[in-house]
Amino acid sequence: MKGALGWVKSHLVVVTCTAVVAVSLPLGFVFSSKMNASVRVRAEKDGNDALRQIQNARVTYVIPSLLPGEPAVELARQAPNAALTAWVKEQRDRRAAEASGVMRRAVDFNRRDHGPLVAGLFPDPPRDATQELRLKGELLTLLAGNPSSDQASVYAGLFAEIGGGMPPAPEQVYERVRDVEERERERLLADSPSGQLTGEQQAKLTEQLVNRRIGEYQRRAREISVYADVTSLDRTGYDKRSSLLPPPRLDQTQGGTPPHVGEFFQWQWDYWIVRDLLAAVERANTAADGDRLDVENAVVKRVEKISVEELPLYGDARLPRLSAPDGAVPLDRSISVTGRVSSETNKLYDVRRAKMTVVVSADRLPVFLDALAQTNMMTVLSASLTEVDVWGDLQRGYFYGREPVVRAEMELETLWLRSWTGPLMPAVVRQRLGVELTGEPG
Repeated sequence: MKGALGWVKSHLVVVTCTAVVAVSLPLGFVFSSKMNASVRVRAEKDGNDALRQIQNARVTYVIPSLLPGEPAVELARQAPNAALTAWVKEQRDRRAAEASGVMRRAVDFNRRDHGPLVAGLFPDPPRDATQELRLKGELLTLLAGNPSSDQASVYAGLFAEIGGGMPPAPEQVYERVRDVEERERERLLADSPSGQLTGEQQAKLTEQLVNRRIGEYQRRAREISVYADVTSLDRTGYDKRSSLLPPPRLDQTQGGTPPHVGEFFQWQWDYWIVRDLLAAVERANTAADGDRLDVENAVVKRVEKISVEELPLYGDARLPRLSAPDGAVPLDRSISVTGRVSSETNKLYDVRRAKMTVVVSADRLPVFLDALAQTNMMTVLSASLTEVDVWGDLQRGYFYGREPVVRAEMELETLWLRSWTGPLMPAVVRQRLGVELTGEPG
């Protein structure tokens, strides 16, 4: 026993550790069992909570709208569902493709067959000054014409393409009426015993001459579709803000030096606007079978004036800065009924305004308004209808036919998508208009 106690004393550390281990094992088992139970309960609770959240989860599926005013399709508070998620994704992808297709069609509709009249001048002219001068001179010659070489303006071609023309020349009508008068007077005098025309004969002769004169006007009205030519172009409709229609010839520019390329681009743009307006006239004056109507049967009888508002390229002219929600185009209802306006914050399109005065069928005016919208992105902002002095116009050779007509003075807005006009704009124009080239469909 004493030997054992001696050994214990001499190995006290070993004995103590052995005792601690012997006691801690059962105690550890007890405490760990209780701890494991607590951890398990907590883990089960957390897992059940997560499961309930998953089971009770609700999401809102949204299929966006394509058009302004069209509501988006919402499937609110739906349980997550793989099949439903796949279907919504398919619909959203299809809508995105449709939106892209709509944009492409809109660009194609807006651009039509418009393009630069002279290749190589836009957006940036050649670095060689001689080449730049040659291209500018070529464009000016096309737009303004060249009397010295009998080259007509392309504007004259636009009016000819829609069947435009003017009444017969007064001297021509006078010669034809005088020939009739001389022949009839000789015939009547040959049968007159007194060598003089009676009052009745003179009245009949006068009536015959009036009818002949009207017949000349009517004959001309049946040869053309609308009274219109380059004299219909007006440089004063917007006072000092009016574009030059047509622009001056090179020899008429200040010092014979052509302006900067930005002004040339404006003149090119003006040509597109006038072309669209006249194309709408032709559309209105075309029958359902495709035949062009003459003046007597046409909707638009006469184009009196066309003027275009110039671009803000000069001086302190600046575009307004408007605010709008993200993704929306800013509008200003104080400017027009549509609110559409060129602005620093409008990155989608530019607005070019034009004024147009026409003599049109009173009953068929809506046909012309529809033709404007069908031709391009053009909207009538205002219209003033006044009575036409039909007999006064007839005396000057304008024969409108027998249906009632009115004079319509209209202001229109024309929209031009920057996705295709922007890449053609010279840098000075893009800077003035705040145009950013974004790589949109164009």
